[in-house]
Amino acid sequence: MRKSSFAIALLASLVAGSCRAAQTAEPFTVRQEGRTLFFAGELKGDAAAALYRSLVQPATALDTLVINSPGGEGDQVLPIASAVARAKLKVVVRGMCISACTQIFIAGAAKEIEPHSIVSFHSSATSMAEYLKASGLPRGGEVFARVEEAERRFYLSLGVDPRLPLVTAAMMKPLCIVEDPSRAVADAGRYGIGWQHSTVILNHNQLERLGVRNVSGYWPTASALRDDLRGLGFRDAFQPEYDAAASEPPANVAAKPLPRCGAAVGRAPA
Repeated sequence: MRKSSFAIALLASLVAGSCRAAQTAEPFTVRQEGRTLFFAGELKGDAAAALYRSLVQPATALDTLVINSPGGEGDQVLPIASAVARAKLKVVVRGMCISACTQIFIAGAAKEIEPHSIVSFHSSATSMAEYLKASGLPRGGEVFARVEEAERRFYLSLGVDPRLPLVTAAMMKPLCIVEDPSRAVADAGRYGIGWQHSTVILNHNQLERLGVRNVSGYWPTASALRDDLRGLGFRDAFQPEYDAAASEPPANVAAKPLPRCGAAVGRAPA
């Protein structure tokens, strides 16, 4: 089926990216200028640790975080997002804020998206846990349960609907469960989900309905989004779900049972 093939082609770079262990160090930059902290890079390993240290032990008091990140490890990002919330920082997205990075965006006391930048949601510990349990893999769900509970407490502390990860998962249209039998049952890297859409961009109205407030700045028109993504370096295969005119997020977002993806998974081109 064409949609399944498209989703499988994205698995190598996008399935459960916020939940898998880092394999190699990625370049990053973190620097402070006056009361503004700048970060660019993936939110994992040394990069996540450096950003966290810079937030809790700044050279001088901070009021703004400017971020450009494709995401990272959810369990490493939650402490960073909590530090942003405690410091009541403004968060400015300059470029992209995808997957786990969105938790930092949501944590901002004020949030700004600069022109031609995007904030886009992907898989989370919550969506992984709930879809694995619904699909007859309770031991897989347990692997993500600790971070799922931490995500729930985090959203509630900010007055955000804790169903947000399931809302975005439903909008991405999950197709099937990926399992790598060569990995241990307790290894988060064993599990993934094949999606119809790479990520999902919530418009201003949808964010407001979910309790994400004080957001200003740029949202593309549907026709401008492709050019914006190309300008950020994405290939055309990267296709976020986005409805610029939608007034509400979907209401029925409970996780449903998913089939296994099948033998084709893992053989897709990078």
